[in-house]
Amino acid sequence: FKGHCNRFYSVAEHAVHVSHVVGPKQARWGLLHDAAGAYLSAIPQPVKRELALFHEFEERLLVVIAERFDLPVGLSSEVKQADMLLLATEKAALMGPEPAPWEGLPDPMALDLIRGWYPDQARREFLARFDELFGVTDPHSNGAALAVSLAN
Repeated sequence: FKGHCNRFYSVAEHAVHVSHVVGPKQARWGLLHDAAGAYLSAIPQPVKRELALFHEFEERLLVVIAERFDLPVGLSSEVKQADMLLLATEKAALMGPEPAPWEGLPDPMALDLIRGWYPDQARREFLARFDELFGVTDPHSNGAALAVSLAN
């Protein structure tokens, strides 16, 4: 939402939630599905849809991330659906009434899922989930370095 929320909400918290909503086989991609944003910056979906070249760069970066972390190339429909489910839930929990309905969103989950972790907690939670899913315990490894850049 690019900061247009009633409290702080990070991409790191969003990613942790997505990783828990999807099944175990998709949890790694759930955590890293927005990883390209660590390098390209996060752009709200309505704007991103209008930027074909940005989408191309993002897809290229996701291929590199998939290769680095031994993930299948391309986000599954399960991860995309979980991302939309979180979007609906975040919108309901973090934003006031909209001037017009947002089309195509599923019904939100329980709104108390969205905590609005402060940056320190979001970073800790993201890194803990990363370690749980990827088993990276060396803080100087390439994987941990990427995780830190994503969590910040």
